Amino acid sequence: MVLTASSQAYDRSSRTRSLSEFKAAGGVRAVLENFFYETQFQVLSYDITFSGEGFDDIIFYSNSGAAWDETCKGYIARCRPGTEIMIENVRVVGPDNRKRKLKDILAFQLR
Repeated sequence: MVLTASSQAYDRSSRTRSLSEFKAAGGVRAVLENFFYETQFQVLSYDITFSGEGFDDIIFYSNSGAAWDETCKGYIARCRPGTEIMIENVRVVGPDNRKRKLKDILAFQLR
């Protein structure tokens, strides 16, 4: 499973992300890679950390649902090139209605 904060799957070899692409994403998706058929996983919640440019102090925030809520959107608006983002503790529910906590961590710097 791959976490992404964009309309496309996250390129794991890249540790940077376009600021405009990140702001346009609107939230986090969990995508099952290399699977025979498309399977939907609904993101229930995740923790997101903001640091670096635009943030005097590190911000830790827990977001409910896949889409950024209003508080998270406020933090996203403060992002600029040099901001570091980390998304972790992603909780999803699969088509079998089982809840899972993903081990993946999505970390990148905005450019």
